[in-house]
Amino acid sequence: MADEPSKLPAAPDPARFDPWSGKRFQGLRWFGFSALVHIGLLFLLGTITLTVIQKAQKINVTVVDDSAIGPEDLDGEPSLQDLAGVLNVQRAVPRQARPSGPVVQNVRAPDMPRLALGPKLGAGPAVDDVSTQLSFGSGAVGGLGGGFGDYVGGLRKVGLDIALVIDTTDSMQFVIDDVKARLTQLVTMIHRMVPTARIGIVVYRDRGDDYVVKWTDLSFRTEKLRDFLSQITAAGGGDWEEAVKEGMDAAIHDLSWRKKSKKIIILVGGSPPHPEDVEAVREMVRKFHDDGGYVSTVDVTKRMHEEFDRQLWRSLHGNEPFKPSPMPSFYAQVSQVFGELAKDGGGELIQLDEHKALVREVVVLTFGSRWKVEMAKFLNELS
Repeated sequence: MADEPSKLPAAPDPARFDPWSGKRFQGLRWFGFSALVHIGLLFLLGTITLTVIQKAQKINVTVVDDSAIGPEDLDGEPSLQDLAGVLNVQRAVPRQARPSGPVVQNVRAPDMPRLALGPKLGAGPAVDDVSTQLSFGSGAVGGLGGGFGDYVGGLRKVGLDIALVIDTTDSMQFVIDDVKARLTQLVTMIHRMVPTARIGIVVYRDRGDDYVVKWTDLSFRTEKLRDFLSQITAAGGGDWEEAVKEGMDAAIHDLSWRKKSKKIIILVGGSPPHPEDVEAVREMVRKFHDDGGYVSTVDVTKRMHEEFDRQLWRSLHGNEPFKPSPMPSFYAQVSQVFGELAKDGGGELIQLDEHKALVREVVVLTFGSRWKVEMAKFLNELS
């Protein structure tokens, strides 16, 4: 039996390592597949890391805008922020697991745009350093403490409602003319300091006249007040006392006062209430003040006497230099009653003469005489 050749391992195929053999790409397929898998894993890890970091630094912006609500329909105290919308910026961090990986520090949220306080009504100087902090303390007409900027800021926050109660009997035409002539200035001046202020007007005569009381409700609109006053002239009266009670009753109970606003009534007259009505009027004023309202008064008897005296002098003496006569003693009754009403109402009494402009004094009573120095630049425009 012939010897069989021994079995040796087969030699490697030289073509497998030969770049010119046509099999040179067989090993590269596995290398390419492995590279793609590693790149995909790195991309996935990077995406997860960036997502976690972005969640940790997320900024939530909530825009609250109730400007669609008509300001005259608001029940409460429309502030500038209520009318223009509020931009609330909140920083949110997930409650659960913190991101793994590098710690991100010194990351700041982008600066958000500032919102204007409200529409610029009218031209002229603006209130300096106005804040919205509201503090209550002692002081005339409202008792808002702090500086003038804090005072106006408080009014802007809670709202301001003002009612003018005006005697329109025969001797009061000069008052009606003054208010008509400077009504636009008055409203513009008040709106520059408190853009959400509303103004209403109540006029009264006396029992048996064409009307006892008429009014136009509290409103932001100047034209509404102007249209109402265009139909008012001085007439009626005749006796000494007038329907002060009916005028004040309409102002306190018939006007649509906002619940949280600062409420101010300014009574302008030259005659007292009927004797049997004095205590009832004082009680109404005290109740109004207890409920958060304030009543101030303007006694026009001195100005009324000067107007009457000057006309009488001219009819008797022509162009000779005017010499006023002493004030009749019965006028003191008006000052006494109006002073008591102002005291009961937590307000002030102003006696009007020819050196004081009525509308200017209305602004003083609205914000308080203690701020006359701070308001000088505004008041000079009304003198």
